[in-house]
Amino acid sequence: MSLLGCFLGAGARAPVGGGPDAGHPSGIATAERLGGRVAWQTAYLLAGRATRAA
Repeated sequence: MSLLGCFLGAGARAPVGGGPDAGHPSGIATAERLGGRVAWQTAYLLAGRATRAA
């Protein structure tokens, strides 16, 4: 996915003067996948805390 070789977080670049939508489609796909993984992990950890608190 990532053309820049980033694997520990989101990394993307856009042309100078380009807005946030000017990035390469693979960079956007990488950011979306990372966001999904962060959301899943957050839900997983919160569910575990709720179980331990009960």
